[in-house]
Amino acid sequence: MTRVAKPGLPDLKVEIAPTATPFTASPTWVDVTTDLRLGDSVTATRGRTDARSQAQPGTLSLTLNNPVGNYTPGLASGAYHPLKLRCPIRLSFKPPGAGAYTVMWTGLIDEYAPGWVQSRPIVTLQCSDRLSALNRVELASWETQQTLSTSPDLFFPLTDAAGSATVGDIAGNLGITATAAERGNGGSYDLGSGSLPVDDATVCAFTPVDASNGWCFQSVNGSFSAPLVLSDRAVLSCLMNTTAAPASNVLLLGAGSTTTGVPAMELGIGVNSSGKACVYAGFLIEVVSGTVNVVDGNWHHIAVECTESGSRLYYKLYVDGVQDSTTYDGGPASGSSGVPSPLMRKVYIGGTPTEYGGATGHQYSGQIAMCGVWDFPTALTADIISEGNAARTGTDGETSTARFLKLCDFANITGAVVGTGASIVAWQKIAGQSILDALDDVGTAEQSPIYITGAGVPTLAARTARYGAAVALTIDAADVGADVKFSYNGDGLINDAKGTRLGGAEQRVTNATSIADHGTATFNETFILSTDAQMVNVLQWLTNAFGEPRTRSASLRIDGWVKQATVDLDDLLALEIGSRLQVINMPAQAPSSTLDLFAEGFSDVFNTNGWQRTINTSGAEPYTNVWVLDSLTNSQLDSTTVLAL
Repeated sequence: MTRVAKPGLPDLKVEIAPTATPFTASPTWVDVTTDLRLGDSVTATRGRTDARSQAQPGTLSLTLNNPVGNYTPGLASGAYHPLKLRCPIRLSFKPPGAGAYTVMWTGLIDEYAPGWVQSRPIVTLQCSDRLSALNRVELASWETQQTLSTSPDLFFPLTDAAGSATVGDIAGNLGITATAAERGNGGSYDLGSGSLPVDDATVCAFTPVDASNGWCFQSVNGSFSAPLVLSDRAVLSCLMNTTAAPASNVLLLGAGSTTTGVPAMELGIGVNSSGKACVYAGFLIEVVSGTVNVVDGNWHHIAVECTESGSRLYYKLYVDGVQDSTTYDGGPASGSSGVPSPLMRKVYIGGTPTEYGGATGHQYSGQIAMCGVWDFPTALTADIISEGNAARTGTDGETSTARFLKLCDFANITGAVVGTGASIVAWQKIAGQSILDALDDVGTAEQSPIYITGAGVPTLAARTARYGAAVALTIDAADVGADVKFSYNGDGLINDAKGTRLGGAEQRVTNATSIADHGTATFNETFILSTDAQMVNVLQWLTNAFGEPRTRSASLRIDGWVKQATVDLDDLLALEIGSRLQVINMPAQAPSSTLDLFAEGFSDVFNTNGWQRTINTSGAEPYTNVWVLDSLTNSQLDSTTVLAL
């Protein structure tokens, strides 16, 4: 129902969360509306320009009065000192007659610009939404990101450059360095010599002379706290690959207990002489032996969990995400020889150095990567194990929905929203990409845009959301700005589509009729789809759905103040990216009497003249006439012409 307009200025609310971080899930909001200068205009944008483009970071620009310096960075007397750069901000609007505000833009403050207008102190805020924050996060290899997502206390990926004598801890907590250490004489270690199963990152290969002569890495600085106290646990894990059957027990990753004298290997994982993964305690005493052969030239994920319960230690061994062997009762947690003490001070990778003592060494022959130590882990062991094991495959075969959420997790984003994605995606080569680009690859696979809602929520809609979508807003042509224009060209035409799938063949689909009528219009893109069949389906959809040129209208401008009596401002405000809208009663010279569109982006301007909204649009076809099996509205013969993807 159209509401009768009320006179007055736009009713805006501006809130900031000065103590929150960019990705705080539930920030504490402070209302600063009383300082808003509406005469200087408030401008907000979000979304994308058209249906084929990537969403761009949204922007917000506004000016606040700053009489006592509350918004001056570095001013100790300011009410919000110390002002945080990139703290959350949101803009809400209440249309005339509405009972509540609607949050229409949420993002982060990128810049405070204090100044003066006619001797009056002001500050201009330049802001961007979370897409900008996602564009700032550069990803490491898939395997590295998987491990980091579980917050390890120590993490040595062993992807350091060839020739390095040290390897770094990139967990970001303790800054531990591990240095190459020799045991006996001979052998070698080679960083940058191999590659991980997913993202082609290099790893370290150890080549000892034998179990007692070779190289390893050991930590030489810092320390980490005691992980084994009553009712707590520690976890160690790594990826390994070898074909060398050891003559005796060898060490993959271990944590030692002392800083002086002869250290004890309090907890470790390795490979025994039978080629099975094993767990060490005390002075490299094997306490758990697995059943799976890991000396087969394939990458395996090996992990151990040690828990203390009822003053006793318990060990669990995991191989490739599955518990291997039974839980081992290691006996009393203290006061007994050969069981871990509660102090772990050193890390060993690939064997033990000479300082460890003993006549027999434990030097490993093969590749190692992604060595993690969790001291009182906040993540569940099941999550640590599953994420580490997933690093072997890049979670190949999961849905676009699951992949979107996983990438958001890599950026510590909570509260993301996804539709029920229909695409099955393969691994992604993400090293060096931004989170935004990686998410956009998921959107391309799903053939649906990613975007930030007005409430600031990262979102991936299912591609089916547009199939036969209900009309969210109907506008009379008289209420649309006079500058609306139409274009009929081949900008959106696709009749020769090529696609390359990571790990699959290049596919090509053509629309011969369209090529004959309009000439060749090519499309060529890389997809992260899991199968060649899906790749062909996408290309078929593109050439069928976009094989004919269509009349388009790039944008609509609506003056929400001048047209308050005829435009339902609630419906106008409620539009989201992907919402369907129609402009009716078009002039006789227009291509049709009704303009059927999807909203792709918004630009809103508030000032003393009211509210103006410009909507970037795309044609609702072909989504309104797709054929969907068993649909009451979209499976009618002779009424729907394009087979849905």
